[in-house]
Amino acid sequence: MTIVTESDFDVVMSHPDVEKYRGKWVAVVNHKIVAVGMTLSKVYREAIREYPESVSYVMRVPEKYAYIL
Repeated sequence: MTIVTESDFDVVMSHPDVEKYRGKWVAVVNHKIVAVGMTLSKVYREAIREYPESVSYVMRVPEKYAYIL
């Protein structure tokens, strides 16, 4: 089982194309974005199909960013 770290979140939010992911779901495996889509189930299934031995970090990229202090 993979432990999700802050770096998985950072991989998504610091990606050069993060603007095109706004409002979409993304899956990260081994610190790499491996699936993007409009539904959680589609993105998760795609990530598991490609990486069956890995637990993906899956998140929805916010349409508007908020600052967490």
